[in-house]
Amino acid sequence: SATAQFFINTKDNGFLDHTAESAQGWGYAVFGRVFGGTEVVDAIDSTNSELLRRRTPADGIVVLFAERQSGGRGRHGRVWASPPGGNLYLSLARCFGHGPLARLGGLSLAVGVAATEALRALGADAVRVKWPNDLVVIDHNRMTKLGGVLIEGGLQDGRPRAVIGLGLNLRMPEGVVDVIDQPWTDLRTLLGATLPSRRIVASKVLASLIEALDRFDAEGLAPFLPRFAALDALRDAPVTAVQHADDDLLPDVAPLREADRAILDSRLERNRLRG
Repeated sequence: SATAQFFINTKDNGFLDHTAESAQGWGYAVFGRVFGGTEVVDAIDSTNSELLRRRTPADGIVVLFAERQSGGRGRHGRVWASPPGGNLYLSLARCFGHGPLARLGGLSLAVGVAATEALRALGADAVRVKWPNDLVVIDHNRMTKLGGVLIEGGLQDGRPRAVIGLGLNLRMPEGVVDVIDQPWTDLRTLLGATLPSRRIVASKVLASLIEALDRFDAEGLAPFLPRFAALDALRDAPVTAVQHADDDLLPDVAPLREADRAILDSRLERNRLRG
């Protein structure tokens, strides 16, 4: 397959650059992938919504970054505060191997693990994954949200297609604090003066996501389960299993069941061992 070079400029006011010349004197990342395209926009309603409106290439990955979003979304239509000023808003679109949509069950876990591992490699050791889609920090029994994953998609030409969105708080502007309706934190709070540039954070996270998507396509959820167990924000929480009588009437939850069962089994086993 062809190899695409993806250069990440150190200048935050244009932190992604596609020209080979930008490698001279700049930090950059090279990914041995076929890229369907990489784009940075100043403002957009939602990076996920935009990639859903487009056709995804059969091979490769499309990456879209935005400086700000006017309609950033979380799960169940929740608003994701997306002000300008230094946070990271990105979406990736990718087709997966032929098969039912259910083969993407647990993809949000794989993405959360990959993003969390990248942040911990940058020194944010307190970041953990809260199933199914949150990156969180727990301090003195208080959980605060650092980032979130939103996965959408469907079938395209008989193949599962996913649009994977990640919102990550790097340096949350003071003026938007009042509009956030849940406890939150940002990387600046966690890392202080050691906070890397947005270029470096984007590079590390994107490289980790691309590697995770390739492995998930080839091997499924299984290789991510032990990695998640080490990062599970709720690993010591009591577990109650509830079987809803109308589960079969909810086909949209079917792709998650394999992952749900695997994680539930793991937590129940830990509870059993603790007595």
